[in-house]
Amino acid sequence: MICLTGLIRRAEAIGFIQRGTHRLVDRSGNVVAILRGDQVNLFALEGRLALVCGIDEGVIEGFRSVLVRRVLA
Repeated sequence: MICLTGLIRRAEAIGFIQRGTHRLVDRSGNVVAILRGDQVNLFALEGRLALVCGIDEGVIEGFRSVLVRRVLA
Protein backbone atom coordinates (compact mmCIF):
# COMPACT_ATOMS: atom_id res chain seq x y z
CA MET A 1 0.00 0.00 0.00
CA ILE A 2 1.22 3.48 -0.88
CA CYS A 3 -0.19 6.94 -0.08
CA LEU A 4 0.68 10.07 -2.06
CA THR A 5 -0.59 13.65 -2.00
CA GLY A 6 -1.35 15.81 -5.01
CA LEU A 7 -3.94 17.26 -7.35
CA ILE A 8 -6.07 14.76 -9.27
CA ARG A 9 -6.20 15.53 -13.00
CA ARG A 10 -7.76 13.61 -15.90
CA ALA A 11 -5.16 11.99 -18.15
CA GLU A 12 -4.82 13.69 -21.51
CA ALA A 13 -5.93 11.68 -24.52
CA ILE A 14 -2.78 10.96 -26.51
CA GLY A 15 -4.16 8.81 -29.30
CA PHE A 16 -3.08 5.35 -28.16
CA ILE A 17 -3.63 3.02 -25.25
CA GLN A 18 -2.30 4.50 -22.04
CA ARG A 19 -2.26 3.34 -18.47
CA GLY A 20 -4.58 5.00 -15.97
CA THR A 21 -7.46 7.43 -16.31
CA HIS A 22 -5.96 10.13 -14.13
CA ARG A 23 -2.70 11.66 -12.99
CA LEU A 24 -1.67 12.86 -9.54
CA VAL A 25 0.37 16.04 -9.94
CA ASP A 26 2.29 18.27 -7.54
CA ARG A 27 1.80 22.04 -7.22
CA SER A 28 4.25 22.62 -10.09
CA GLY A 29 2.29 20.32 -12.41
CA ASN A 30 4.82 17.48 -12.33
CA VAL A 31 3.33 13.99 -12.44
CA VAL A 32 3.63 12.21 -9.09
CA ALA A 33 1.76 9.06 -10.16
CA ILE A 34 -0.52 7.48 -12.75
CA LEU A 35 -3.87 6.61 -11.20
CA ARG A 36 -6.49 4.02 -12.03
CA GLY A 37 -9.24 2.60 -9.92
CA ASP A 38 -12.38 0.53 -9.95
CA GLN A 39 -13.46 1.23 -6.35
CA VAL A 40 -13.09 5.04 -6.34
CA ASN A 41 -14.73 7.47 -8.79
CA LEU A 42 -11.69 9.51 -9.79
CA PHE A 43 -13.78 11.55 -12.26
CA ALA A 44 -15.77 12.99 -9.32
CA LEU A 45 -12.50 14.05 -7.65
CA GLU A 46 -10.90 15.87 -10.59
CA GLY A 47 -9.25 19.15 -9.63
CA ARG A 48 -9.12 18.32 -5.93
CA LEU A 49 -6.06 18.17 -3.73
CA ALA A 50 -6.12 14.75 -2.08
CA LEU A 51 -4.29 12.01 -0.26
CA VAL A 52 -4.53 9.00 -2.58
CA CYS A 53 -3.88 5.51 -1.20
CA GLY A 54 -3.73 2.24 -3.08
CA ILE A 55 -1.73 -0.65 -4.39
CA ASP A 56 1.71 0.32 -5.67
CA GLU A 57 2.03 -1.26 -9.12
CA GLY A 58 5.60 -0.08 -9.56
CA VAL A 59 7.07 2.23 -12.17
CA ILE A 60 5.34 1.86 -15.52
CA GLU A 61 6.04 4.08 -18.53
CA GLY A 62 8.43 6.09 -16.34
CA PHE A 63 5.89 6.93 -13.62
CA ARG A 64 4.69 5.33 -10.40
CA SER A 65 1.37 3.53 -11.06
CA VAL A 66 -1.25 3.27 -8.29
CA LEU A 67 -4.42 1.19 -8.23
CA VAL A 68 -6.48 3.54 -6.05
CA ARG A 69 -8.38 2.07 -3.10
CA ARG A 70 -9.02 5.17 -0.95
CA VAL A 71 -8.97 8.95 -1.39
CA LEU A 72 -9.05 11.56 1.38
CA ALA A 73 -9.83 14.91 -0.25
